[in-house]
Amino acid sequence: MFNQLFKERNDFIQQIMKNLFDIVYLITVVSLGIIMIRKSKGVKEYLLFGIMAVVLGLGDSFHLVPRMIALCTTGYKDYLVPLELVNLLHLLQ
Repeated sequence: MFNQLFKERNDFIQQIMKNLFDIVYLITVVSLGIIMIRKSKGVKEYLLFGIMAVVLGLGDSFHLVPRMIALCTTGYKDYLVPLELVNLLHLLQ
């Protein structure tokens, strides 16, 4: 009984921490990329790294957002189609 309660509580905390980390990561990467683009002032490398950061953040959001939604709702089994479409897109790259 105790082990089951501990496992459920641990899974719940793990889901919250995964989602919190993903949200902070996506916001940070996209925000820093936009800041770099806005402050590049003609420096091509700075502009390029800003664009790369925004593209990285938007690309990662394609697979992180469906996983976050699945974790916050009924679980992965009900979101197999969107998650597998994301995997298919990764294979096509």
